[in-house]
Amino acid sequence: MPLTQLIATHDLDLALGLCKRTIVLSQGRVVYDGSTEKVMSDPDLLAEHALEPPLSYSRPYCQ
Repeated sequence: MPLTQLIATHDLDLALGLCKRTIVLSQGRVVYDGSTEKVMSDPDLLAEHALEPPLSYSRPYCQ
């Protein structure tokens, strides 16, 4: 049986560890809907919406 969970968080490391799909909201609008790994590795999109990359992406040996 399929299972859907909705997790609302500002903890990007948590989202990276738990979620295949991520929806980013900014000022009440959806600005991204797709792969969690893809959005976490897009520094321009994260910076544009005042999000810091997950700690695991800031360590060069983890990429």
